[in-house]
Amino acid sequence: MELHAQSSQFKIFKGLAGAYVDHYDTVASLYGKNFRDPESFQRRLKELEDQPIDRDALCEALEAYNQSLGCSEKTLQNLEKLKQNDTVVVVTGQQAGIFTGALYTVYKAITTLKLAKKLETEIGRPVVPVFWIASEDHDFHEIKAAHYITGGKLKKVEIDKTDRKSLKRVNLKKMSVGHLETNSSVKHSIEQILSDFAGNESIDHFESLLSTTFFDKDSLSNWFGRIMSRLFHDYGLVLLDPMISELRALETNFFKTAVEKQAAVAAALQHQTEIVEKQGFQRAIEFDPHGLQLFIYEHEERLALRIDQEGYFCEHGGQQIRYSKEALLDRIAQRPQDFSTNVVLRPVVQDVLLPTLAYVAGPGELNYYAQLDKVYQVFGRQAPVFYPRENFTLVQKNVTEVLSQYDLSPENVLMCGISAIRD
Repeated sequence: MELHAQSSQFKIFKGLAGAYVDHYDTVASLYGKNFRDPESFQRRLKELEDQPIDRDALCEALEAYNQSLGCSEKTLQNLEKLKQNDTVVVVTGQQAGIFTGALYTVYKAITTLKLAKKLETEIGRPVVPVFWIASEDHDFHEIKAAHYITGGKLKKVEIDKTDRKSLKRVNLKKMSVGHLETNSSVKHSIEQILSDFAGNESIDHFESLLSTTFFDKDSLSNWFGRIMSRLFHDYGLVLLDPMISELRALETNFFKTAVEKQAAVAAALQHQTEIVEKQGFQRAIEFDPHGLQLFIYEHEERLALRIDQEGYFCEHGGQQIRYSKEALLDRIAQRPQDFSTNVVLRPVVQDVLLPTLAYVAGPGELNYYAQLDKVYQVFGRQAPVFYPRENFTLVQKNVTEVLSQYDLSPENVLMCGISAIRD
């Protein structure tokens, strides 16, 4: 394999995200920290001094979880580091797609590992790389399929949601990925992949990876976690599943605050969104001003919580389930695992759990983070540094050889296109 740096003229991040990456001064008021400025990282370190983290409980939960995935000794060493008060983290995250999902999932992990190593040298403090598995997400459409090239053709493999007869009355569109099991369709997808790549020089490695990470009737998010743990086994990547009950317990006070400050969160989100739009950008997050930005689990479904003049409620099967404020707060205290955050509060709760120095973000995330600065402030927090993920273009050797016959490089084709080059 050969690696070549790509010209910065080829733009992957566009719109608001592109402005953040290439013209930060024009959007500085929306983010507050410039990833190119070392002072932004120093400022973030000072902010973290005033944000206590329950490191012992956090690391105990993460150690048990990562060991269940078959993690390396280097990952356990990083968790030991995380127990130290001066240790910070670089975080990234993604939905638990089959076979790791889109390639940018892997690119985000690579960027996180590289950035953690770089920052550790620059700031002189331990920096641990963390990958947040978005197991709560209930958009099955985003994770159910994988595309790959074999024999010069683009192929697709896809899984079904469940074999469980007990879920016939459950709206599977509202089930978190962390509650969906690996099933016969997952087995068939593995068989299809291995069949299509039979004879490939890497087939033995691929077969070993898939055979050692797939457990029948386990969660899809655990399958994803084991693959990621195996892929980055030698690099100490710490994996985090927010649905772990021990981590949910650490979020109890945050959930209560989200209920108490619903109006303040809605106002902050509205205010920041107006600032984004006044600068000529479109909002990335559409939000309900009467929403709590929280979900509650009822009948195995993940349901949005809302508030009206009569109190709090969610909708299930066309009917409302009602809660008094006292009942909702008591449910949070007794069963925090019944709650999860939406896109607005997920980044904030992440930075309540973790001493986040930087978050490695894709373009979509950079767009919606612009709306969240004032939401962080409602919880007495500041946002971390947002660092854009690296981008890669994979070119097979035989393609490179053909291009070289015409004095072309992959970059020529990416920048201009074949048609323009022909003309």
